[in-house]
Amino acid sequence: MEMIRYKLILLFISLVWGQDFIGFKANNEIYYKINPKTGMRFEENDKGFLGIYHRLPIENEWHIGEIVAEGDHFRWINEANVSWKLYLDQQNNILKIGTDNPYYEMSRNKGWDLNFYLIRPVLVENATLKVSGIEPIHFNGYYQLTDKTFGERPVFTNSEGNYLFFWEERHWWVIQEKEPNDEWSAWVYGEGDAWDPTNLYWGETGYTVKVEWVGKDLSRKWMIKTLNKRRGKLKGDSYAFQSEQELQYLYKNLPEFKVAVYPNVIFEGETFKIITKQNSVPHCELYDNGTHGDDIAGDGLFSRSGVSTDDLVDFNSRQIFSNKVTKFQFSNAELLVINSELRGTVQYEDFGDGLIGTKYALFYALGDEYNYVYQKRNWELHNPNNSIAGMRVLIEFGDVFDHLVFVPDVPFSGASYVRIRDDVQGIMTYGDPICGTGMWTDNWKKPNDYKYENVDFGCPYKFLGGNDYPRLKGNIWNGSSGMNELNHEFGHWMGIGPSKADFPGKGLSWNSQDRMHINSTSTVSNVMTGPLWDPKKGWPNSVRVKDENGIWKEVQIESNNDGTFTMVPRNPMKNEGYDDILLYMLGFKSPEEANKRYYLFDEKDINLDDCFYQDDSKGEPLNATAGSAGLYCYDNIIDQSEYGHIVEFGVQEMIDIFGPRVPSYEDAPKHLNVGVIILTQDIASEATRAWYHLLYGWWANENEWHDELGGTWSFVTRGLATIRTGIPK
Repeated sequence: MEMIRYKLILLFISLVWGQDFIGFKANNEIYYKINPKTGMRFEENDKGFLGIYHRLPIENEWHIGEIVAEGDHFRWINEANVSWKLYLDQQNNILKIGTDNPYYEMSRNKGWDLNFYLIRPVLVENATLKVSGIEPIHFNGYYQLTDKTFGERPVFTNSEGNYLFFWEERHWWVIQEKEPNDEWSAWVYGEGDAWDPTNLYWGETGYTVKVEWVGKDLSRKWMIKTLNKRRGKLKGDSYAFQSEQELQYLYKNLPEFKVAVYPNVIFEGETFKIITKQNSVPHCELYDNGTHGDDIAGDGLFSRSGVSTDDLVDFNSRQIFSNKVTKFQFSNAELLVINSELRGTVQYEDFGDGLIGTKYALFYALGDEYNYVYQKRNWELHNPNNSIAGMRVLIEFGDVFDHLVFVPDVPFSGASYVRIRDDVQGIMTYGDPICGTGMWTDNWKKPNDYKYENVDFGCPYKFLGGNDYPRLKGNIWNGSSGMNELNHEFGHWMGIGPSKADFPGKGLSWNSQDRMHINSTSTVSNVMTGPLWDPKKGWPNSVRVKDENGIWKEVQIESNNDGTFTMVPRNPMKNEGYDDILLYMLGFKSPEEANKRYYLFDEKDINLDDCFYQDDSKGEPLNATAGSAGLYCYDNIIDQSEYGHIVEFGVQEMIDIFGPRVPSYEDAPKHLNVGVIILTQDIASEATRAWYHLLYGWWANENEWHDELGGTWSFVTRGLATIRTGIPK
């Protein structure tokens, strides 16, 4: 009897209700029906809704599943082996979830809609679009299309008939008739986006195209707008409106008396928008009445669009990169104004699906993923298990990168390093940190435990998409506006281990303070060593001495080679680069040349005479990252009466304890291929491309220190290594 009822259900689906479905929408995510023979999504109609579905892009096992018939209902089974019942609402084309869904109760409490809304495009009878571009117009930094003909494509419509769809070059082109027998307007959005056109934004006219209907005596004028996941509406060069997410972000995060500018990178002559919680900035009146570009009247955010640099009276500005860029300072925010002579000079390549590249930078349009930026959540954006941008770049170019660097177009969350593959022997960090092998098993507690054979690298789902990329060592988040933190994170590539064992030994370890950085109670001087901290109070109470100009500054310890040491003011020319031992670990300097000797103090034995803890500098000039409170020293010499246990070490001791570096200096690469990915919400504007092309081109090619931006790659590597940051060769 059960089998008879099952067959009747299938017969009912195929005959009585034989509608066409290509996917379903659940909780604002689209799952596409997959052809099991090809592994590709159905580009043409497919009878019924039973079958295999993928949520694109696939991020985990929950994004692959199958709808099957089961008795008097249906069941969804995903690759994570989690399943739940589905009940058909035929009238509304909905598969409603059962109470066995693991998120059923939570969805009711949080207002989530986890039901499956079936997508049913209907083929337009006897109608095929033939689209050819004419008069391509540059659209404010978005896609610059050339004349092209898409050719004939099947056209679909939604059930109401007011939208048309056709598929071309991995995009759905969506078309809507504004008024009957009048102009039509259209836009494009990427693979995997929602079908629901109400989720899209309107913008200005971008391209005029000609459309011919095959089989019908009809010709109309269409407007094609290449708006890949737009951030709101553009009006000229200024943002006329902000998205709801952006406004919520500003309500929550914009401090009183601080300013936000949109866009924050423009060319000379373009305008921008100011938003703040005060009613004016110098010589520029703002509004909270819904006029002059203000979004919502009376919401507490004062704004004004159409502002030009001529309106910025009494604002601090400075020029960088040989007057190619002018920076205007708005308390916490910066406006970058690019010299107009650079328009059209930065060549770029559009790889589709939101990815653009220049010689020195890559750009990825996050779309809805940009909400992580609003929420100041960087983990989802650069973690190899989650990062859509990282996976897009790896799929496009393959295993050609040593590192990926993720840069939000709105700086936040400083910088951090995600370890992916530690496969260099002899530098005290070895194994697969994601898969938990080698030292990451937590069993390597002594130098003798460092056995490099039989250590596996790679495991399922290490990367989003399931592939492995053996060349890639780590992902770096650079949420700062300069390069100092980026240079620091590249130092973390070396791990600055060991995680359990001690180096140089004899009861002391050079990383004992946090097992990630080099102790400040050593004479190692590079980007991985912070200022000397008060030996009694510790971080964040730094030690200070006066420099030659009488300014109190934080210090590093230097040896006088006679048993005494000097606390010297930190100097970026000496302290913001990589020194001998780190250059050896990186493979940029041979062990014979990296022969500098170092000393490590036992901090509990340090007693600094003539040093006093003070809440401030007593009115004297101070330059300290840790604030005014700290240990002020009126004598900068540390003699033998002020320290106890001390160990001398260098590269040779590292080799003696942990073995030689493999690959050796001779075999180690001296050129790195790094993909610097600028994360934007929409397709990066021409001004944005120009700025990051300049910034990372400077960092990759010059050999200098900039007081504001920090050191270049050649500067920190002492000219011993080169790097490429954009489209890989």
